[in-house]
Amino acid sequence: MACLCRRRRRGHHGGPPRLVRRDDAELLELVEMEVRELLSKYDFPGDDIPIVKGSALKALEGDQSDIGEPAIFGQQARWMDYSGPVTADAFEGITFFDHPTNPGHPTHWHVREDGWMGASLCFAEPRLLRKTEPLTLRYLLHLHRGAADQIRSDEAFSVFTMSTAYAVERSTKKHTTNEIHRLP
Repeated sequence: MACLCRRRRRGHHGGPPRLVRRDDAELLELVEMEVRELLSKYDFPGDDIPIVKGSALKALEGDQSDIGEPAIFGQQARWMDYSGPVTADAFEGITFFDHPTNPGHPTHWHVREDGWMGASLCFAEPRLLRKTEPLTLRYLLHLHRGAADQIRSDEAFSVFTMSTAYAVERSTKKHTTNEIHRLP
């Protein structure tokens, strides 16, 4: 047996003592330049990578307001969205859905102002794992153009809840370790 997350943990922002606000255009531009230089320094195409300028949105249960990390961190919801401008003319995002069969659904969300977000399976309580009871988790990542849309997100969630899961199994094929199959 293994116990994950024996105690409740709180995240912290490891960056500068003051978070960059989206309405501080000059500071945002300086931060973006530094990020691009750092990416280029390590042989990534720093000048070509889109950088999202936004913060976590609690785009769930009809709340489309940009309320940020302090108000969202640890809250439960069926889904979470992160959206923002990727270029001067493009606004895009990603919606992270928690399946109703997951333990603790709706999940608690671990979010940070820098755009990181994740379902927190053991945020509120420990989860005991046993070999005889495999842990099965289902999540959906939905990429979208424009801001998160409540109707479109609810439709995607509905389709997701009705779909069958995938299974990762050992492969019998030569030079292939695993295969992914949709369950019946």
